Amino acid sequence: MRVSMRLGLVGALLVAVAVGLFLWGTSADLGTDAAEAMRRIGQVAGAVGGLGAVLLALALMMRLRGR
Repeated sequence: MRVSMRLGLVGALLVAVAVGLFLWGTSADLGTDAAEAMRRIGQVAGAVGGLGAVLLALALMMRLRGR
């Protein structure tokens, strides 16, 4: 399996995890301070999703360059 394909799969997996984490946060009982908990969940999901998007872009660039 090529490196670019592995990076693309990991990137897609991270984006899926970020979406799942955000959707879980919207449906879960977050206790007394739901706004603070949702803010934290949004920060983590955004960071994971951003990392996944960077990996997907890197995989696409590597594939287009022929590596």
